[in-house]
Amino acid sequence: MSDPFGAGGGAPQPLGIGDVGELAIRLGELRRWSGLSYRELHRRVVAHRRAAGVVEQPTFNTVWRCLQPGRARLDPALVADIVRALTGDESAVAMWRLAGAAVAQRRGDADVVETGTALPPADPAFV
Repeated sequence: MSDPFGAGGGAPQPLGIGDVGELAIRLGELRRWSGLSYRELHRRVVAHRRAAGVVEQPTFNTVWRCLQPGRARLDPALVADIVRALTGDESAVAMWRLAGAAVAQRRGDADVVETGTALPPADPAFV
């Protein structure tokens, strides 16, 4: 298997991705590796969804933004469709899906906020 960034000539892999931003960057690297234009990528994603009977069709801008740095969240189904369009490899789709789930889990864990169960003592000066 190649290194996570595909420097050995293979497709970039989702190994070691820590957050959504890194996932988006690595997806962009996968697109460059594939040689597909953004337009062709969008066309393939839409064609696959139509063939699968998916009603919701992403706009070009939605697909393009999914591969841009600075993302706060990503649609896991769209990530899977993008990887499928870029690689045509269902094992790659499964690997990226797992990486996306791991990132979402870490994000969910980071979003947990603990709260106290008791109110602070009454302040007689508070009006």
